[in-house]
Amino acid sequence: MKQLLQIFVILIWLSYSTVSAQTYTPDSTFTPLLTKEYTTSVRSIMLQPDQKILISGFFTYLNDIPVKELIRLDANGSIDNTFQLAKEIEGYQSMQLRQDGKIVLTDILRDEPSQPLLQFHILNSDGSLNSTYKTTIPCNFITGKSFAIQKDSKMLVGAHTYYKSSYRAKLNRFLPDGKIDPSFTIANINFIYINEIYIQADEKIIIVGDIDYPDSENVSRIHLIRLNKDGSVDATFKTNDAIGDQVATIALQNDGKMLFGYYGSLIRLEADGSIDYTFKAENENNTSFNVSAIAIQSDNRIIASIWRPISNSVGYGSGQIVRFMPDGKLDKSFEVSSGSQYAIPIVVQQSNGDILTGGTSLSYNGTIQTGLVRLKGTDGKIDSSFPFKTERDGLIETINQQSDGKVLVGGSFATANNKAQFALTRLLPDGQVDINFKARKELDGTSSSNEERISKIAVQSDDKIWVGGYFSTFNGENTTSLIRLNPDGSTDATFQLTDSKYNLSDIVIQPDGKILISSRFNGWDSTKFLLRLLPDGTLDPAFKGGSTVKKAVERIVLQEDGKILLLQFATTVSGSGSFSTPGYVSRLNADGSIDMSFTPYESKPGVHTLGIQKDGHIILAGSLLIPGSTVQHSLLRLQANGTIDNTFGVELGEGDNVDDIIRQEDGRLLLTGNFPSFQQSILCLQNNGNPDKTFIVSVPEGFRNTRRIFSTGNSLFVSYKDSRVIKLKGEKPLGVEESGNSLVHFYPNPATGQFNITLPQGWQMAEATLYDISGNAVPVSLHKELDYYQVQTENIPSGLYVLKVLTSQGTVTKRVILN
Repeated sequence: MKQLLQIFVILIWLSYSTVSAQTYTPDSTFTPLLTKEYTTSVRSIMLQPDQKILISGFFTYLNDIPVKELIRLDANGSIDNTFQLAKEIEGYQSMQLRQDGKIVLTDILRDEPSQPLLQFHILNSDGSLNSTYKTTIPCNFITGKSFAIQKDSKMLVGAHTYYKSSYRAKLNRFLPDGKIDPSFTIANINFIYINEIYIQADEKIIIVGDIDYPDSENVSRIHLIRLNKDGSVDATFKTNDAIGDQVATIALQNDGKMLFGYYGSLIRLEADGSIDYTFKAENENNTSFNVSAIAIQSDNRIIASIWRPISNSVGYGSGQIVRFMPDGKLDKSFEVSSGSQYAIPIVVQQSNGDILTGGTSLSYNGTIQTGLVRLKGTDGKIDSSFPFKTERDGLIETINQQSDGKVLVGGSFATANNKAQFALTRLLPDGQVDINFKARKELDGTSSSNEERISKIAVQSDDKIWVGGYFSTFNGENTTSLIRLNPDGSTDATFQLTDSKYNLSDIVIQPDGKILISSRFNGWDSTKFLLRLLPDGTLDPAFKGGSTVKKAVERIVLQEDGKILLLQFATTVSGSGSFSTPGYVSRLNADGSIDMSFTPYESKPGVHTLGIQKDGHIILAGSLLIPGSTVQHSLLRLQANGTIDNTFGVELGEGDNVDDIIRQEDGRLLLTGNFPSFQQSILCLQNNGNPDKTFIVSVPEGFRNTRRIFSTGNSLFVSYKDSRVIKLKGEKPLGVEESGNSLVHFYPNPATGQFNITLPQGWQMAEATLYDISGNAVPVSLHKELDYYQVQTENIPSGLYVLKVLTSQGTVTKRVILN
C-alpha cells in the first residue's frame, strides 16, 4: 500500500510539475548558537505594596531565561510569570506605579513628521496593555526620574527637547487620561534640565536639575526649587545656592529633612530649604564624589551610591555603595563595595531592610554582577540567596566555514552556548562550541572592550583564518584590527600589519590568494580605505586602490573578471563613533585603478547592501533613488556598466527589508532580512532578478528576522534575531503544482500547528491526506468547523508537504509548508 501511495504522489509531481521547488528546513542536530553581550543594565526598580519587584532595563535574559525588558520578580528574586509585558510595548523611557496598581510607561512617538511627541502606556497589573495616550507635547527624551505620579493619578513629566543646539525641558502635569491638566501652571521659570521630580506627602513638588529662575533670592541659575500643588512657586522654601551643581537624587527623612545627592557631595536641608549645618558627609579620601542614589533606613542611617572620578581619565572612576550615620559620618560597620567602573544609579530599600542596587554590569567586591545586586541591610554584604544574572542578545556580524565543516562565527558577544567566547567562536557540526579552538579574544570589562567586535571572517584554501573588525588585543597579545590565525585558532606569527587602524569592514580573498581589505573610518595612514595584501600578508605594491579610493568602504564584491565593486560612504567618515548609511557604488580595475567604463551610483538615504548576478548585473538594496526622480525604491538593478537597468521592476512590500546579499553556486542571489509580504525570512532572486517563488525556507516561529548568511553545498548557515545561528538543510528539488478547483482555499500557508480548508457552498469533504517529499502518508487530524475544515499539524516536523483533498466534486492537490 505504501508503495502505491509513493507512486501516486510521484505521479502527481510529474503530472503537474512545471517548476522545481527548493526547500530548506532546520537541521535538528545543529543546536542554534545563543550569544549574549557583556554589557547589560537595570535602569529602573520599583517596589509594589506586596513587595514584588518591577525591573526595567537593557537585557533579554535573566538567569538564562528569555525575558522582555520589563519584568516582575517575587520578593525572593524568582521571576513572577503572572506578569507578561504587553507585546504592543516595544520601548519606553521611564516607569511609575499608580496607587491602583496600574503601571504607567512614558514613551516617545518618533514617527511624527516634525517633532517627536510624548505618549503614555497604561498597563494592567499583569502587564497587559490597558490604554495608550498620545499627547501633543514635543519630547526627545525623559530622564528616568523626571516622571512622577500623584496620589490622584495625575502625572508630572519633565519632557526634554532640543532648542537651538541645546536642551530645554518643560514641566507638564497630565490627567489620568493623558490630557494636559489646565489647573497646573508655571510662571517665570525656565527648566534647562530636569533630573528628578519628587512629590512630598503634602503634595508639594520638588524639582531638581538645571533651573533658570530670575526671582530667586541670590542667583538666577539654581538647581533646586519647590512648587505648590498648582505649579506656583512655594515662597516658604528657600531657593538658595547652597547646592552648586546639578542634583542627581532626593530622599526625605521622616522628620521632613531632605537629603540631596549632587555632583560634588551629599547635603541635608531643613524642611524649609535652609541648610542643616549639623550634617556633614564624611569623605575619608578628602576628594569630591558624586551621589547618584540614596535610601534612608528606619534608624535614619543613609545608604548612598557614590562615584569618584579617576583623575586624567574622562568617564572612568570608582562606583561604591556606602552608609552614612545620621550626622554624615561614614558607618564603618557597613561593608563598602568596590570595583564598579560606573556609577550605581539605583538604590531601593525593601520592607525587610535589604537593599537593591542596580545599574550597568559591574564587578562588585570581586564578584561579577550584572545589572542588579541585593545587599543585606544590616552590614552591606551581598545576599547570595538572591540570584540575578542579566544578559543581552549579542550581534552576529559574520559567518564562515573551514574545510572540515566547522563553522566560524564572529560579532559582538560574550558567550556561546553559555561558554565564555568573546567576539569569535568555532562550532562543531552539531552546533556545540569547539573547545579545542585556540583563538581567544579577551574581555576585560572596560567600556572600550565592550565595544570591540569582529565584523569579518575569511578562510584561505589552506584553512588559515583572516579576522578583522574593531579590536586591539587577541590571543593575549596587543594587535591591530586585522590578524591571521592558523587553522587551529592560534596566531599566525608570520603575518603582521603594523599600521592597521580600527574598524576594518571587509576581507575578500581573491582566487590568486591575494587579500583585499577595507576600512570604514580613517583607514591606514589616515588616507587609505582599501589595501591588497600578498598571500604572505605583505602589502601588494602594485595595487593602486590605496590612492584611488578616497571614500570609506563598507563592502567589497569581487567580479569574475577580477574587477572590484565597492560599496562606499558618500562622504568621508572620520572618528570611531557611529556612521551614516553608505550610499556610493564604484568599481575598480583588477589593479586598483578606477574603472572609467563604470558609472558610479550615488543615492540618499543610502544603499544598505549589494550583490552581483552571474550575468554581471548588480542588485542594490536600501532606500534608493533613480537620478532625476523622487520615487524611492527598495531594490534597484544596475547594468554591468553601472547605469540604471530600467527593465527591472521588482519591489519589496511594506515592512520588507534587506540585511545581506550573497550569491549561491547556481548564480541565484539570496537576500536576508525580513519579508512579511512574501511570507519568507530569506528571499531568493532568480537570474532574471525576479523573486523565486519556488525557493522555500521553513523555520521555527520567531526566527523571522535574518541577518547574516553563509551558503555551502546544500546547506545554509543563517543568523536570526541577531544572536542565533541555525543550520538549514536543503532538500532535494520537489516539482509540484497545485491541481484541482481554484475555489478550494488553504490557509494559512505556511502554517504553524494547524491550517484550514474552505470548500465552495454545497461541496462535501470526504478525506484529506498529507504526504511528505518521499511519498509517505503523514497522519493528520481533520475537524469540521462551522464553515471550514481544520487540519491539526502540531506534531508534524516542519517542511514541504503535498495535501490531497478528496471532495464530493473531485480531488484537489495543494503544496503546503509547515513551520
